[in-house]
Amino acid sequence: MKRLLCLSALGIFAILASSVSAQELDEFVYLPIIIKSPQPPDCNFYEPNDTPGQANWIQDGETQTHCIVPKTDVDWVKFSISAKSEMILEAADEGGDLELRLYDSNLDELGYSYSGTDYPARIDRLCGTGYGNNPLPVGSYYAKAEHWMRSWDGGEEIPSYSISLTAFPCPTPVILTNHAAYEVWDYLLIVGEVQNNSTVGLRWGGVVANLFNSAGQL
Repeated sequence: MKRLLCLSALGIFAILASSVSAQELDEFVYLPIIIKSPQPPDCNFYEPNDTPGQANWIQDGETQTHCIVPKTDVDWVKFSISAKSEMILEAADEGGDLELRLYDSNLDELGYSYSGTDYPARIDRLCGTGYGNNPLPVGSYYAKAEHWMRSWDGGEEIPSYSISLTAFPCPTPVILTNHAAYEVWDYLLIVGEVQNNSTVGLRWGGVVANLFNSAGQL
């Protein structure tokens, strides 16, 4: 009858150093020992989260640590917006192998991004009406993270990655009753007309700028 023998580096050395005959060695079934790197603490703390129905909540200002293990793993998170808001969702890993996708409550895709070795996957929805700006309305949202090659060749394991959410309400314009025209550019609120009918605003302030002529007229 065959006997089991698990081989490790120490075991191999011990066998070679002992007087074991070829016939005796033939009586063993050799089982190799596979040593895997331990997963970081809390790697699977949020599991199971493999479907939208299993998605765990992520809050504004929170950073969570997840992992893609096994390589076909998919992680879902969800969050809610209570007022029209700017939203920034980021996911970062060491290898730059993450694919991040954003969905609305109906699971219609709203955007996607990929990480790199020196930058995170990032989806942002900025306040304002300028080019590329599109803040999120009130509602519930989902995000999915996976290895970017999972759908092609099965992907690879990602031992650890972080995902973070930042969201804050868009500023509300304050307009004087005698001047209803205004524009919103990025974080700018542009209000007021000068004598040559051009508009002016202050960058990065979210400030209402009112200009008056020499007669005190807006």
